[in-house]
Amino acid sequence: IDRGNTEFHGKYTETCLVIGPDYSNRIDEITGKLKLL
Repeated sequence: IDRGNTEFHGKYTETCLVIGPDYSNRIDEITGKLKLL
């Protein structure tokens, strides 16, 4: 869980994560239990 402490060039920013490219079933093994924002 992001605590909102991400900084870029001294400014607080939102955090993102990119996973892929790969087949959807392989990505679902990793991300299947995560909530969508």
